[in-house]
Amino acid sequence: MAADQGIETAKDGVAEVSMTSARAHLTELIRGVRYGRGVAAFKERGERRAYVVTPAAFEQAQKDRAALDALVQRIRHKDPLEPGNEVFTDWYAEFREHIETSP
Repeated sequence: MAADQGIETAKDGVAEVSMTSARAHLTELIRGVRYGRGVAAFKERGERRAYVVTPAAFEQAQKDRAALDALVQRIRHKDPLEPGNEVFTDWYAEFREHIETSP
């Protein structure tokens, strides 16, 4: 993306702006995310370096990461091959519950 092109939408739907033109487009970028565009990214030398997301998306990502970390810890502390161990049944039930309660 050239520095003077402003905000562009990438193939994955992320609004992108170069670091060199970010200041001129910052308000537009933030409002786009806030009012439904989803996610935006700042690019430097053609690579995404930082993202802008809504507070709700950030909080959901934190919850998802915590749930995943907790499941990984449970799996690490159980031998899934041990007879009678229901680790994967337990994991699936917890994962399904998490997904069903996520927005």
